[in-house]
Amino acid sequence: MGQIKFIPFKATLVKFSGLILLSLLHIVAFGQANSDSLLSTGDLRMMSLDQLMNMEVTSISNNPEKISQVASAIQVINNEEIVRSSAIRLPEAVALATNLQSTQVNSHDFGITARGFNGLPSAGGILANKLLVLSDGRSIYTPILGGVYWDVQNYILQDIDRIEVVSGPGGTLWGANAVNGVINIVSKSAEETQGLYASSSIGTYLERKTNLRYGFKSGKSFVRVYGQFMELGSSFRGKMADTSSISDRYDMYQAGFRLDRALDNRQNLTVQGDLYTGTQHAGEDFSNTDGANILGRYSKEFNNGSDLRIQGYYDYVWRGTPRDSNDIVQYQLNTYELDAKYRFKLNDWNNVMVGVLYQLREDQTAVTATTNYIPRERSMQLYSVFFQDEITVIPDVLKATIGSKFLHNVFTGFEVQPSARLNYSISDNLSVWGAISRAVRLPSRFDSDITVGGDSFDSEKLLAYELGSRWKVSNKLSLSFAGYINNYDDLRSLDVNTNPDIPYTVVLANSQRAESKGFELFSNLSIMNQWRIRAGYSFFENVIDQKSQLVLAVSEPFESVDPKHTFRLQSISNIGENTELDVLLRVNSKLRRSDTQEEVRGYTGLDIRLARKIESLRLSLVGTNLLKPHNPQAGLGIPRSVFLRIEIGIQ
Repeated sequence: MGQIKFIPFKATLVKFSGLILLSLLHIVAFGQANSDSLLSTGDLRMMSLDQLMNMEVTSISNNPEKISQVASAIQVINNEEIVRSSAIRLPEAVALATNLQSTQVNSHDFGITARGFNGLPSAGGILANKLLVLSDGRSIYTPILGGVYWDVQNYILQDIDRIEVVSGPGGTLWGANAVNGVINIVSKSAEETQGLYASSSIGTYLERKTNLRYGFKSGKSFVRVYGQFMELGSSFRGKMADTSSISDRYDMYQAGFRLDRALDNRQNLTVQGDLYTGTQHAGEDFSNTDGANILGRYSKEFNNGSDLRIQGYYDYVWRGTPRDSNDIVQYQLNTYELDAKYRFKLNDWNNVMVGVLYQLREDQTAVTATTNYIPRERSMQLYSVFFQDEITVIPDVLKATIGSKFLHNVFTGFEVQPSARLNYSISDNLSVWGAISRAVRLPSRFDSDITVGGDSFDSEKLLAYELGSRWKVSNKLSLSFAGYINNYDDLRSLDVNTNPDIPYTVVLANSQRAESKGFELFSNLSIMNQWRIRAGYSFFENVIDQKSQLVLAVSEPFESVDPKHTFRLQSISNIGENTELDVLLRVNSKLRRSDTQEEVRGYTGLDIRLARKIESLRLSLVGTNLLKPHNPQAGLGIPRSVFLRIEIGIQ
């Protein structure tokens, strides 16, 4: 009793589909043996500092603009930095951004946030609920618990064009839950991934991983198909009292496609989809996640300089423990979303964008030993409209951006998220910017519908003040700075129940407020043409106050247990024409101790990658967490590991 009767979407179907795809691509590879290599020596040429500063991003205005002219704290992780890191999956690539705080909890769970509020490390990262993440325009934020399940978010890393990471609110453009930041993952087009790419990895912690992708042209359309399999060992070793093994092994199968077609009259069409299954092993028990999604995007540029974009997608997720009903999370979720954006020039100094969105989420939850959602099934509709005006006050010198998002949701009704931004270019190499924004986090099903909660749970609010600058010091060095003060109200709390009509001793409420402040420093340094270093430091300080004497002590760490200091450094260097040597250094200060949370000591992690290209092949030897046998990011720590990867690229 209490099990979800979900649609017949079996993990074996996903595995079978993935294996067929891998076999098909393996056959195709033999027909390409004499073609040009995709791993040419040109791939070893690094992006110059000018290219990095002039890289175009869309996360701030949904309109391509140079990163050097953006009035926001944004970093871009490009494909070179991803491929030449120690990352084996998407959350590790995302964590390369120095304006994020990230924690790997175990083999499958990650906590990733910007400007604090990662929650208890033992919660597996799901309490990090103030960051909106977009995967090629598809939101992967879950309305069940809030936050992101990073275990099932994956790409072939070679196919990611860039990861745009905004620290600071983005609700005006992207909507609810973009409170502390936005992560926008943008993959390469199918045209950019023609030919065969294959890789295979084997190691101590990353036991096995295989990627296979093939891109081809069919008429006026470019297409790619891919499949991947990953198997991770346990992140910790030990024995329980009954001698049963402690384990958190994880494996995942995934397959998908992308089609890009250029239509007549400057029109473009993209269709893409994914199918996956993941299994978390814990001794004899296990839990599964199955999912599928399909997305379509149409865009058109008009002769007057305006453009239109229409996007829609369907996303299916099932999580739970099929063999019993004792898991805290067991649900099925279907998401349907359609949005349209239109950009036009009102005159020479007003560049306006307007948009509308409709989203429908339908879920079905199960009664477990620890949770009961009332109602068991819910249909969640969300409507929103927004406008944004980029105002050229002084051409090439002063630009202002104002706008607001207006939305209506089933939990709190009407919400508004305005913002105002100003960018002043002092010279071609130096600019300063400032912003003031309001953002909200909508209640999740856990907040509003779980038995210890209630339908009176309100949205969490943020009023943010930001100030920053960017400086191209020379052709070899660039610096950026962002400082902020964030004022939060109606934060989630666990309160003693005083309502006799509710048969529980504890209820979820909005009885906390907070003020956080900090700053972020980032630098890009090209020491020589073949050696580049990117480094960043973040300082974070947070004070949480209780608005009621009924608030339990566990409420504060439930929301925010974050390091005060974080530092990241990535070194990318070429030794000769065909050898790569890359280093990644990660430093986190300790997580503070509270009445209910033991202190997690600080850690320093060091990863090293050595790669050699031999014609169409590239061999990489990667070591991670090399300084200690276990790196105590959270829990029992992540083990030191080594893996070997072989890649082939044929065009």
